[in-house]
Amino acid sequence: MMHGAPGTGIPNAYPLAINTPLDRAYLRPLQEPLYDTECFKFSAPPSSLTYFQRPISQNDASGLITKTEAETNINQSSMLDYPREFSILGFNVALDSTIGLRAVAEIYRRCAFSFVFSGRRPYLTVPFNRIPAGQGLEGAVAAASSYDSGTNTSGVVSSFKNGMGHIANYYKFNLGRSALKIKPGEAFNAKLAWPTTVPTGKVGVDTLNDVYGETQTSPAGWFVAVFIVGCVARLFRGAQAQAAR
Repeated sequence: MMHGAPGTGIPNAYPLAINTPLDRAYLRPLQEPLYDTECFKFSAPPSSLTYFQRPISQNDASGLITKTEAETNINQSSMLDYPREFSILGFNVALDSTIGLRAVAEIYRRCAFSFVFSGRRPYLTVPFNRIPAGQGLEGAVAAASSYDSGTNTSGVVSSFKNGMGHIANYYKFNLGRSALKIKPGEAFNAKLAWPTTVPTGKVGVDTLNDVYGETQTSPAGWFVAVFIVGCVARLFRGAQAQAAR
């Protein structure tokens, strides 16, 4: 109990809250990815998707979704918020779990993946089929009982991804123990680019080509997520820092 100062109107023996300085803050390394998601609009396929430009709570480039923690863990556009740092080990890309085989094939067919660092400097450019998907749905089941001319509503169920379904399945980017480090304020992005237009309709992607062979309605596109695999240094303060020891 403490006594209130004279003239404050605080009675004697009144409990006062005294602020104390925070304990020392720590940057702790954690193995977790940076990730971001954009929608591939199947009614008008994009020529490119650029990642890590639209942080949480903003709309993606297609305008189909507002990003939540399910879609991104980026808080600022194109850079890390201070004082986070990130060491890059590799990359993977995950396509929507409801997408059908034909759409997957068309999206992968002529697509390039790139990672850009320090403004506009490309550090990696490879065909998209070189980037594995990591964990996700696997396998395929064909259960067609009828055929509807001009559509693909025949009851086909498919779940496909690029590469083995394992958490360690990603495109290796580090050289031995050397890893590119992203520091706060340094611009970076990843990009998927289609130099030729992805076809739509009967010979390409369409609204009826989801995993169940039914119409995909909300959103009117597929989620495509990019993961930068590596180690992030996060700030812990006070009790958090003690608990992280």
